[in-house]
Amino acid sequence: MVRLKNPLLSFDAHGTVGDSVTFQSSTRRKFARQKPRLPYSLTLPQQYQRWLYEDYAHLWLAQSAATRQEYREAGSRFHLTGYQYWMKYNLAKLPDIDAWYKLDSISGGLALDSSHNGLDLAVVGAGVVDGVIGHQFYFDGINDRLWRARDAHFDFTDEMTLECFYTPDAFDRWNRIVSFDTPVNPRYLLYHGLDNKFTLFINDGAGVGLTMTTPLAYTTKVPHHLAFRIKAGSQGLFVDGVWLVPGAFTFSNFSPAGPFQVGCYATPPFEWAKGYVDHLIKYNRYLDDTEILRHSKRRYQS
Repeated sequence: MVRLKNPLLSFDAHGTVGDSVTFQSSTRRKFARQKPRLPYSLTLPQQYQRWLYEDYAHLWLAQSAATRQEYREAGSRFHLTGYQYWMKYNLAKLPDIDAWYKLDSISGGLALDSSHNGLDLAVVGAGVVDGVIGHQFYFDGINDRLWRARDAHFDFTDEMTLECFYTPDAFDRWNRIVSFDTPVNPRYLLYHGLDNKFTLFINDGAGVGLTMTTPLAYTTKVPHHLAFRIKAGSQGLFVDGVWLVPGAFTFSNFSPAGPFQVGCYATPPFEWAKGYVDHLIKYNRYLDDTEILRHSKRRYQS
């Protein structure tokens, strides 16, 4: 039986019917209408789209006056404002995303890339379980990994940011979370070790590199948002949205790199990670502190 706290045709009506009906007054008449409801408004795909919209709205505010004017001129051909055309273009093209692995499912033995670059990862052993955002992949620390042969989108020649959620399941090993390899040393390598700390190693491909380790130790079974960003002269490692380790390394040489891997390191692979990885994304730009903090707080439980 429905329950109302005020008369039905009242602007103060609330309750079972009041949650679904809205009321309007026009001259001497009152109208009752059903409240609009967005289809699938709480589904995971819709949430991903909302987050994209949020990111590009934030990025619009960081654009120069000249860039905004370019979008105003381009949008005028379609009777759109500069902001509307900016959103239309970026939501369709995702130009700042090189690779995006939601890690919600396995399709044909692949972890699908949701960017427009088609960089699907081959899945070896890893399984899908409930995650921080929808689902995530579990790596058993024995022989599970995701990998793909070298592709320039995984490298960096100017700027990049890579982020994911990682839940450690053991600290009894060198757990290699994400690696992109050169024939000699990893181009970049994110891992956690026997000291219970997270570490980022990056190098210029000629054996010259930088190691950044968090000052804090972390326990197992707790999900952490990890992010690192790189550009010449400035690097940083973030845990749960906090910039813990700054760097100031200047790159002078770039050499071809090997495979991109999640859950292990090198070829043939070893030092397997034991833990959970969710929502891994690689940008071709240097995200600001506010963006990384906002991303670290994102959650979705289906």
